[in-house]
Amino acid sequence: METTYISTEKKNGVLNIIHDRPPMNFLSIESMKEFIDVLRKAEADPEVKVITIRGGGEKYFSAGVDVSDHTKELMRDMIDTFNNLLALIMDGLKPKIAVVKGLAIGGGCELIAFCDMVYASEKAKFGQPEINVGVFPAPAIAIFPMLIGLKKTYELILTGELISAVEAEKIGLVNRVCTHEDLEGEVKKLTDNLCSKSSIVLQLTRKAILRTKDMDLEKALKWSCDIYEGELMNTEDAAQGIAAFLAQKKPNWKNR
Repeated sequence: METTYISTEKKNGVLNIIHDRPPMNFLSIESMKEFIDVLRKAEADPEVKVITIRGGGEKYFSAGVDVSDHTKELMRDMIDTFNNLLALIMDGLKPKIAVVKGLAIGGGCELIAFCDMVYASEKAKFGQPEINVGVFPAPAIAIFPMLIGLKKTYELILTGELISAVEAEKIGLVNRVCTHEDLEGEVKKLTDNLCSKSSIVLQLTRKAILRTKDMDLEKALKWSCDIYEGELMNTEDAAQGIAAFLAQKKPNWKNR
């Protein structure tokens, strides 16, 4: 599938996915379907360990889903496509980091919320302004309470106000805020760290976190241990890592 709005850059185990739809990087049905196709290929690519998700340009990560796709005729396709994109970001096996330089609002803010981690420039802003045009952000309503708590969910979604990157970090929506100039360097430190790990171990660790995040403690402990014993310990890299540690050597990951 040829892409119009999505470009990629792959280097040293990291795939950078750039959604570039000027002037505000609105997510259209077409661009989201391109996004989904690229993500699926990335998940199947053994050379890719980590995925970063970015917006084209400096001012906008994304201003959300294109309002022209909210019509009654297109709404069902838009919702299904956006939900499929968010599900693939969250449930796909490989770690995903959102890199935010400018505004991430509406669907753009929801998209970063479904990523594993978010690194942001001090110039970035976040918010869900949908209430101001008479609608509400369904994906944000689903995921915000578990990320930022109920009180902040009410505040952000009912007021529609934007918050700074510093405030977003404070409430747990963003992992790290950097100066605009240092952002790419800090992202590289993170991706280098992740790429130094075994790909299969990263994936199974994410699987255990996702599978157990909504369970009570007793059930979560059982599931986590089951994945550890039944899947992780059957990998070559678990055996390699333990043997290397005991021999005080650096592990040679096979990524399987």
